[in-house]
Amino acid sequence: MNAKISVTLASCCLAAALATGCAAQGESSSSASATDMQKPASSSQAAAPASASSTPEPEPIAFGVETPDGASFTLTNKTGKAITGIEVKKTGTDNYQTAIDMGGNTFVNGQEAVINLPAIETSTGESGKQTKPMADMRITLEDGKSHELHQIDFTDVSDASIRIEGDLAYLEYTSVSSKSAVSTLEAEKTWREGQAASSASSSSSSSASSAAPEAAAAAGAVAANAGETQTTEAAPVDTAQEAAPVETPAEAPAEAPAEQPAAPEQTYEEPAAPEQTYEEPVYEEPVYEEPTYEEPVYEETYSNDDAAVGGGSEEECVPDIILR
Repeated sequence: MNAKISVTLASCCLAAALATGCAAQGESSSSASATDMQKPASSSQAAAPASASSTPEPEPIAFGVETPDGASFTLTNKTGKAITGIEVKKTGTDNYQTAIDMGGNTFVNGQEAVINLPAIETSTGESGKQTKPMADMRITLEDGKSHELHQIDFTDVSDASIRIEGDLAYLEYTSVSSKSAVSTLEAEKTWREGQAASSASSSSSSSASSAAPEAAAAAGAVAANAGETQTTEAAPVDTAQEAAPVETPAEAPAEAPAEQPAAPEQTYEEPAAPEQTYEEPVYEEPVYEEPTYEEPVYEETYSNDDAAVGGGSEEECVPDIILR
């Protein structure tokens, strides 16, 4: 009886111990899962949205006011710097008088914008046709430097991008009329070379014109120094003052002669003798022609006497045997 009671108590203690251990394990697992849920995300997972939001694409923007006869096209800034100002003028005029209203915004690098330009005045050519509205554009960058685009018909421009090579700005676009890709880089290089040649010609002509008056003045000074002679006539002496001692004024120091400009050095250029060329005569071998010999033709003639004696010519001679 006591043994049965002991077994029963042991069974109850074992069951209670098992129940307590399962409950403790359940609490630990639930607390561990709650702890895992409260752990912060890894650095790579946290950096992913931050990197995606750090480089947002620039929103498209419009500059200028659209007009009926003006040009309107999309332009992408590929200069590498932000553009802070855009100006336009008719080709051939001196000053930029029209600034495009940017609304206080900056045209950042990589951004696409709609550029609205005012109408450019055109004229009638010799053939009676209207000329193209050629215009120049000047952009100002964030560093204060400015670059120009020259002689472009912006009404024929679409899907354009502006770039800078060295210190030269140029435009790449699709032509509205021909649907072909166009680059103004070579045209800008040609314009720059023409400006440099024009500046060199202007400076040489101005230096020559300024040297001409100086040379003329120097020649005049030389002639004046060479031909200047002063003659003084003796004034009549008053007899009343003849007895008074005459004070001789101290001689003024002689003025140093003006330095004459050096005469221009004369150079003699020996005329170049014409180059003499020797042409070797061409020898032509004579052609030998063998003489031809023509045998003379003798004509037999008969006189009247021969006809009387012999019976006439061969045609008139008839054998005697026939006559008989």
